[in-house]
Amino acid sequence: NEVASVLQQRIALNFRALCTTQGFTTMTIESLKSILSVDELLATENEIWTAAEKWIEVDAEHRTEYVVDIAKLMRFSTMKSVELSNFINKQRGKYKNLNDLFLESLLFSVDSSNKDIKYHTSDACLKKRGVVLT
Repeated sequence: NEVASVLQQRIALNFRALCTTQGFTTMTIESLKSILSVDELLATENEIWTAAEKWIEVDAEHRTEYVVDIAKLMRFSTMKSVELSNFINKQRGKYKNLNDLFLESLLFSVDSSNKDIKYHTSDACLKKRGVVLT
């Protein structure tokens, strides 16, 4: 749909500004997931996570249950190993059920010689996450 495509482009270009609006923290989980699923967001993964945490913390009692769903949308494999390590250390113990997801993220490695992403995790673990390798 052309309208949806234009809207996604606008969201991607203006993600940082969108995160500062009151509407951002009051949107539904479905809307948040839709936004975080846009590959072209002009923000780092740390900025995207910070925005998601802002959304969660507005109603932590009810929204914490969505932490893993939100974290699954993060592109941890695009982060440098130092960034990922710092990110994980900062989040350690903050939310339940993220340890497995973080472990999987650490198991992704990028071969710097040809930039191919290699998955170093079991097929069962990937299947659990909904990742299908062809």
